[in-house]
Amino acid sequence: MTDKTPDFPPPRWLTRAEKAEFAKLIAVRKAVSNQVTATDAMLVCDLVTARSRLIAMRALFKRAVADCGDSDFLSPQRHLLSIASGIDRTTAATQKMAVQLGV
Repeated sequence: MTDKTPDFPPPRWLTRAEKAEFAKLIAVRKAVSNQVTATDAMLVCDLVTARSRLIAMRALFKRAVADCGDSDFLSPQRHLLSIASGIDRTTAATQKMAVQLGV
């Protein structure tokens, strides 16, 4: 039995690492359902870019914590809380997307 699912190349605007992740997730998606639609491919793009943002936010948070140190000012502390909140929201969104895609 041949696979009738069309191939979806990664979009040009993804980075090299994101393209590799895209290809892995498309392969997983094909293995799970044996069908990948254009809509699925775009959802995979969203998941890959959200994961990339999450990695970037975690690095930003780590640098902000190091820079903040023992500051008594509220501004750096609010900045850290804002980043942490963004990390939490992005983590929840990527987990929800992964469940919806079945990966």
